[in-house]
Amino acid sequence: MKSKRRLVLLFAAGLVVGIALTVLGATATPAPVAPATPHGTVRPHAVWPGDGPS
Repeated sequence: MKSKRRLVLLFAAGLVVGIALTVLGATATPAPVAPATPHGTVRPHAVWPGDGPS
């Protein structure tokens, strides 16, 4: 029974860390990416070479 509780705690901790990293990544990445796009907006598909403003 103790090992099951440890698994649940590890899973919860992993979820919290994953959400925190996602939030931090979402707030930290657009700053350097935005000026690189022609329109000044972040467009995920514009990152691929040769795609450009379509």
